Amino acid sequence: MLPVYDWDSGRYLGEIPQAAQTYATIGNMNEHSLIIAESTYGGREELADSTGRID
Repeated sequence: MLPVYDWDSGRYLGEIPQAAQTYATIGNMNEHSLIIAESTYGGREELADSTGRID
């Protein structure tokens, strides 16, 4: 079993079963150099791309 903690407070939330096999990760990057991340950038208005799907 793998203990689970709240990211902000560190409060113990419980346990979940551990996978039988895991792979190498460094932070949010896996063994194929795939990274998952998010951005909360609220940059300058003139740099916005109005043709983008998410803008």
